[in-house]
Order: sequence, then C-alpha cells, then structure tokens
Amino acid sequence: MTEEESSKLQVELIKKLNEIYPDFNFLYSLGSSVNGVVSSHVYEYLIEQDSIRKLQYGKLNHDTFIHYTTLRAFCEILNSGEIRLFDLNNMNDPFEFDYLLNKETLQFNNKEIDFFKKRLFITSLCKYDDETGDDFNLWRFYGDNGSGIAVVFKLINPNENWRNYLISNVIYGNINSESEKLVKAIKILKEYIDKGLERIPQLLGLLLVHHKNEIWKIENECRLSTFCDSEDYGLQSYDDFNPLIAGTYRRIVRPDGITTSYVAFPLEFKLRPKFFKNFNSEEDFNDAVNSIPKLTIEKIILGYKLNEKVFDDLIFFCSAMASYWHKHIQIERSKYFDSLNRSL
Repeated sequence: MTEEESSKLQVELIKKLNEIYPDFNFLYSLGSSVNGVVSSHVYEYLIEQDSIRKLQYGKLNHDTFIHYTTLRAFCEILNSGEIRLFDLNNMNDPFEFDYLLNKETLQFNNKEIDFFKKRLFITSLCKYDDETGDDFNLWRFYGDNGSGIAVVFKLINPNENWRNYLISNVIYGNINSESEKLVKAIKILKEYIDKGLERIPQLLGLLLVHHKNEIWKIENECRLSTFCDSEDYGLQSYDDFNPLIAGTYRRIVRPDGITTSYVAFPLEFKLRPKFFKNFNSEEDFNDAVNSIPKLTIEKIILGYKLNEKVFDDLIFFCSAMASYWHKHIQIERSKYFDSLNRSL
C-alpha cells in the first residue's frame, strides 16, 4: 500500500467511525513505510471521559463507589495511597475483552486479543449509596467471604474531562444499543484490518472491556480503566500519556500459575509533589493531576465475619494512616454483622 492510499483509507475510516461515535476525537496516525510503501499503520483516538459521557458507559449518575477486597489488600491501599489496576489476565471472567467478539462471531486472532489483555488495566468498582449499603453476595464473591473490607470511594471531580482514563458503566448482554454500535464499529475496523490496518484503536479496546455476560449483572459494576503500553519483559511503563503511573508497572505470578501485571493509580490524598519525583516542574505535575479522575476514600466497611480484636486493630491502623495522609477515614461495620454473627 502506498502512503497516498494509506492516507485515503485513514480519511475514509475516520469518517465512518465518527458517524457512529461523533464525540470521539482523532488523536494521531502511526505507521511505518519503506520507499513509499506502507507496511503497517495504527489510528488512535483520544481517551477522555467526555468521549463517552453521552453514551451509556459514561452516564454514571452517582459519584460514590464501593470496592470489596481482602484485609491485606486494603492495608496495602492505605499504606501506599494507591489502588492497583490489573491487566485482563487477572480477571475472574475468562472472556474479558472478547465477550462481545465471541457473541457476534467477530474473529480476531490470538495475537490481537493478547495485545489488549496485556495492556488494558482496570479496577472494579460497584455503584454505591448509603441507603442500599453493602451487598451480601459481593462480600461472598470479592470481600473474602465476609472477612475482608469494603472501601467506599468518592469521585471528587465527576464533571471534569480527565484524559487517558475512563470511569465507565459495564454493559451486560449483547442486546442493547451500545453493543450494536460497538459491533458496527468493529466490523468496519475489521474491513480495514484486512486492508492493512494493524489493530483496532485503544479507545475501542477499552469499550470492549465494558461488555460482559448477563450472568455478572448482579455486580452492578463500573470500572476505572486505562491503556498502558509496556515491553513484554520490562518492569517499567513506557507510556508518556500516564505520567502519574510511570514506573509503577509490576509483573506477578499468581498461585494458579497465571502471569499478570498491574499499575498503581494514586488516590487523591497522595497527589502531592513530594510523592512524585519524575516531573520536571510543579507546573507539569499540576497539569497531570488536573487531568485524572480524583478518587478518595470516604469510608471503610468492615466485613461481617471480622471479630472484635481485628476491629480494634483496624481502628488503630486507620487512625495512624489517617494522620500520615492528613485524611479523615470513617469506619463502620457491615449491615450484616449482627444478624449473621448470631447465626454463625
């Protein structure tokens, strides 16, 4: 394919995709050519919250979220002031990313799927309000069967247009308008992949991560997600678009033998220059801080199986960490504590 032909395809594709997603902003085209012959090219769109705000993904209608986790993982969150976003190899659902592809028989080769499973990073959050409170089933699934902690996060800047991150609703099943639009876009992209396009854009990959089987609907899930490129055997993130998580990329091997990786996302109370030494100026740091979603811990809920000794120790631990971070942390027991402990 010549460079002229490549440019023509780019114009055609952008026009077709913008008819489906008019709020997507084209970012750049990247390709390689030798003697005027293009061997590969990719097109990328700007990853920003405003690109999905009018879609079902971005209609959050709330600014508080709950995250169920183990006691140990909670202590790591409070010690570090960070939450970990894991790649898709760490998810419980084996069909993360390719659920909609399989449902609609959209064939992608394993190399393409593996590319995204290693580079899309997410953490799971559930919609929360004080009236409904914590959920028994989610304690069983993700809160160490009632022996863990539920962290309630508040999104401080819900109306800002942060970049390189999405906070998005998960869409369940494939019979809905968002699935239809995404399938249509993927089919168009498949045509252009056959013509030499290397892969689908990162933003479309992130949308695919927000489609799941209806059997998971009980989770009422939202996700904080990002794309972070890295070398297969490197320990560092080389993505200039995510300066606040640069250098936090880590690989681990789980007890089941699966190799996965994560990046560390800073919570609002850690966003101070003294914790980030990789910025050339305070202005650069402030620009990075002002372009991300700001999540803070509003309160923690203790699992219904935690005993008085653990409760007292957690009070002491949280008080010490609250002093360190200059952050008030509210603590309460699960609403299931009294009734369930009487029957255990």
